[in-house]
Amino acid sequence: MKKLYILLMIIIFAMLIAGCSEDSTNPSGQQSFQDEIIPLAVGNQWIYLYTDETTGLQDTLCKGVSGSEMFECEDHELREVFHWNWYNLDEGHYEDHKSLCYNTEEGFHKAGGISSSDSLFADYLTVKYPVSEGDSWIYTDIEYDPENSQWVYTDTLEAFCTAVDTMITTPAGFFTCIEVTLCRLGTEPGGLFVQRFYYSPNIGYIGFILYNNGVIRSKRLLMDYSINE
Repeated sequence: MKKLYILLMIIIFAMLIAGCSEDSTNPSGQQSFQDEIIPLAVGNQWIYLYTDETTGLQDTLCKGVSGSEMFECEDHELREVFHWNWYNLDEGHYEDHKSLCYNTEEGFHKAGGISSSDSLFADYLTVKYPVSEGDSWIYTDIEYDPENSQWVYTDTLEAFCTAVDTMITTPAGFFTCIEVTLCRLGTEPGGLFVQRFYYSPNIGYIGFILYNNGVIRSKRLLMDYSINE
């Protein structure tokens, strides 16, 4: 009987050790290729509070994933790209113009922009993920010009990951974020005007802060969000 009791204790102890070993293989907070820095699923939405610190003006903005389609990207891969566009809160509908976006093992990409009147296709990496502090990539952005109803190139910048575990406080709560600082080509993070963007894995775009000579001039921070599994 005593031998049986000792044998049972040995088995239980071995099971506990095995369980601990399994738990330690994926420590909390570790970056993973399975994570998406901006999760793309139809119905996902993010609501932001924009504040102009100079004038005190505030506005509430909403962006979401309104649909998807199959699209041949610049690398000739046929992928499902998602329509990522602004939602008109006053009128209760998505705007006509939308960005085409997708995720890969490199991170979050934009493939271009479309609307009922115009389209512009330019495939580029927007947010590298997984990422390490000090990583950089070229950021060629396009935006929709509502006055002329067309998509246009805005700028070519260099994006630097300036932090990987920054805690950001927003009206929606606290988020551990990667921090991306945009700079003119050939310059380093810093200077008179600084744009810093914040992203939290599997939550998405948390917001941005614009600095002028070290003083916050404007910011957009997450107020609420809804993520579909």
